[in-house]
Amino acid sequence: MLLSIVFIMIFASACEGYKILALLPYPGKSHFMVFEPILEELARRGHHVTVVSFFPSASPQANRRDVSLVGLAPLNVENLERWVSESRHGFILFSFGSLIRGSSLPPKRSEAILKVFARLPQRVLWKWETEDIKGLPDNVLVLKWLPQYDLLNHPNCVAFITHGGLLSLTEIVAAGVPALVIPILGDQPGNAAFAKRAGIAEVLEFHQIDEETFYNALMKVLTPEKRDHAKAFSSRWWERPLPPMETAIHYIENTAKYGYLNMSPPGRLMHKPELLFFMSIEYLVLFSLIFFIALLAKYFFCPQKIEKFKQS
Repeated sequence: MLLSIVFIMIFASACEGYKILALLPYPGKSHFMVFEPILEELARRGHHVTVVSFFPSASPQANRRDVSLVGLAPLNVENLERWVSESRHGFILFSFGSLIRGSSLPPKRSEAILKVFARLPQRVLWKWETEDIKGLPDNVLVLKWLPQYDLLNHPNCVAFITHGGLLSLTEIVAAGVPALVIPILGDQPGNAAFAKRAGIAEVLEFHQIDEETFYNALMKVLTPEKRDHAKAFSSRWWERPLPPMETAIHYIENTAKYGYLNMSPPGRLMHKPELLFFMSIEYLVLFSLIFFIALLAKYFFCPQKIEKFKQS
């Protein structure tokens, strides 16, 4: 999901902290939770934060004011901690994110997936948005919403089945959990390919889902080697000069302090005709280069030249 839907407006008042207005009009809670820790930290550091969103804070916080677009979001997570903690063989988290509903899966695919889950010793926690799921095995729990990042960081989480959104893959890297990626649309196929190349995921195309292909792909993800590699990859990812929170806070405060300076590259302000002109030049150079290479290839490798060369 494009993050252009998020606007953070900063009004300078450095003596008492900055006044920050955060507009988050997207109703997907997983995307909202990316910014929630940053907003809390800004408020904790003395800035005055006003948040407009679908998910206002359930408890008051100093220096923070929430403006609700619909009211408090229901969190159906009762007994969830106990359920995942009691999983002797670990648990698998399954979610297709905010945009794709798990309950929209065709019956043929969902039945195959449930048959595989019934064969596993692990428990499965599945984001499922309706009440009409049938044939649910005893080791599977479905909820309409899940605290995804918290669950990925639970010590009993052994794998994640995901659509391959950029946010979800960032979270598995941070948590060190291997994934089975089933890309659906947009950037997800590319994200899945990168994750597989990094060795932290297996990829299964949606149209390939049946009981055996899904089971075999999941077994590859559940190997100790895959988990060890995911943990090692996460450790390397966390090796950075500053924690991500400190980096985010630094640039927000830096923008507030120097926001009056124009630091944008001139190219960002170009009009469409200018962009099209430069793009046409690039394509012209590219096609000219291809044409030149084709002429050289024809001259040096055409059959007539090769035959004359042999005769000589």
